[in-house]
Amino acid sequence: METRITGIDQIRKLVESDNKVTRFTIRRNVDELLSNEFMQRYTRFWSFTEMQSAFKLKYGVELTSNLLHSEIFDKFIEDNSKFKVWRELLSKASEIHMSKLVRKAMFI
Repeated sequence: METRITGIDQIRKLVESDNKVTRFTIRRNVDELLSNEFMQRYTRFWSFTEMQSAFKLKYGVELTSNLLHSEIFDKFIEDNSKFKVWRELLSKASEIHMSKLVRKAMFI
């Protein structure tokens, strides 16, 4: 019996390109990629929303997509997570999310 997983190539392409992953994350999967479970395991925050609030409190500005790849945000990530930069955090979150999608697709 062959299990066919549809859409995995599209997800892989998104993960391979930071810019596309960032847009993908912000557009529709922030809650899935940066789940509370992920945030609690890999950062000092309970949720992505809490992280955004902490960033605003520390720097006095809203966290926008323009700031996601900035040195300021990378420093914030390094100080508050197990990662050195946003790109690493997002890559790990994408890896975990893809793994969950594959497992889910195999058991449907």
